[in-house]
Amino acid sequence: MLRILSPQDVKDIDTACVESAGIPISTLMENAARSISAIILERFPENRRILVLCGNGNNGGDGFAVARMLSTLHEVTVAADVATEKMSDATRANYLQILPTLPIISLSEALRVVNDVDVVIDAVFGVGFRGSLKGTECDWFPEIRAPFKIAIDVPSGLDALTGRADEFAFCADLTISMEGLKLGMVCERGPDVCGEICIATIGAPWDILDLHTTAFALEQSDIRQILPERQRQTSKFDYGRVLVIAGSASMRGAAALTSYAALRTGAGLVELVTPSIHPLIPREVIATEVPATSEGTFSVQGRDIIQAKIIRATAIAVGPGIGDNEESLELLVDVLDGVDARTPIVIDADGLRIVNKLTTTLEHCVLTPHHREFEYVVKRKGSLDGTTCLERIAACKVLALQRRCVVHLKSHPSITTDGTKSFLTLGGNPGMATAGSGDVLTGIIAGLCAQHVPLLHAAALGAHIHAASGDAAIQNRAPESIIAGDIIERIGDVIPS
Repeated sequence: MLRILSPQDVKDIDTACVESAGIPISTLMENAARSISAIILERFPENRRILVLCGNGNNGGDGFAVARMLSTLHEVTVAADVATEKMSDATRANYLQILPTLPIISLSEALRVVNDVDVVIDAVFGVGFRGSLKGTECDWFPEIRAPFKIAIDVPSGLDALTGRADEFAFCADLTISMEGLKLGMVCERGPDVCGEICIATIGAPWDILDLHTTAFALEQSDIRQILPERQRQTSKFDYGRVLVIAGSASMRGAAALTSYAALRTGAGLVELVTPSIHPLIPREVIATEVPATSEGTFSVQGRDIIQAKIIRATAIAVGPGIGDNEESLELLVDVLDGVDARTPIVIDADGLRIVNKLTTTLEHCVLTPHHREFEYVVKRKGSLDGTTCLERIAACKVLALQRRCVVHLKSHPSITTDGTKSFLTLGGNPGMATAGSGDVLTGIIAGLCAQHVPLLHAAALGAHIHAASGDAAIQNRAPESIIAGDIIERIGDVIPS
């Protein structure tokens, strides 16, 4: 599980290390440089010509220390516009250590040699960057043509909070980030300028890191940590019964996709109630056709059938393909208001239209809106138009706290939160922007809930599996050709055996 830190989190961690743990800044900087250097030396174990660009802040201090450590094997030059009066004691000490032994040129002079080296390392601004590089000593970064470019902590020119990247930003092939990802690395243009990301450490104690981290991203290794282990002596009844309430005459496929995805994710049984059964629904799905309105949507005449199924359900998925017929929506309000609060409900698509009509608690609910569906729930048109990732996280947290539920916003990156702890989904690709993709996600989350994965983790892990399956589906295939069924077919390849 990766930590996602804001610049303020970074500052708080540094402060806590010094004031609470008694670790001097100089030690933190030396630890960081040692960790960074180990990553670089693993990539480049043979002699290379390396240019290290350094600023006067602590990011520059890391750069000076890294230059010293790399110089035992590599041919290192440092570029810096030195202003020792602006340096912290630790940064100044690292600068003075290299002063007698390494060639130091100005940042403007570096432009003349930057394309004659093998590796360029950026340690100019770090997490503190705001504004623009235009007119500064670094506005020539786009002219760098060196074979490999490395950024320490954050590429210079990238806002580590918002993900906005200046037009002159350093574009790294590898970013070595301290203790976790920075929020700006995964938002807006962050991924474009960071390249591959590795995590290094400053040696901060775990309790301090935990105290100052509220956002995370799941990794492949987390899947088996979260999914309950399957015992040899078990049956389908040990892995839950998902009830899917979905579909209509015009959108039968949505119900089929949700049901199939829940099965593929490991639910023991999947039952579907729908006004119209798709002819290609998997034979393993227990499907029941209920009375329909003249529009082919759920009719109130099916209430008793649905309620009988609800009583037996371990988890419920509702909404995909149901349409916006008022009779259908009122029926769903009626049956969902009677669901036991211990039964998880995943509400998606047109099902989100009923959220504000429910009188029961939403503590057992996961809401999975995209941007327009988010508007149904908050009753504010255009509420996410033009927002940054940071603003979307804040809006999701407010909704989750107000309604005491888990919110998963289908965005890029997608956001999952209970209002206190948040997860961002870093995978996925444009090929997943296809009909039925969201229905698949609903089924995956419901399948995990049926296996008694806690609500927040079910939503976050479901999003991770969904994105990873989409990434697996796109291998050796054009993104335009991906369909929702391809995502389902790759779920088994993504969940470790």
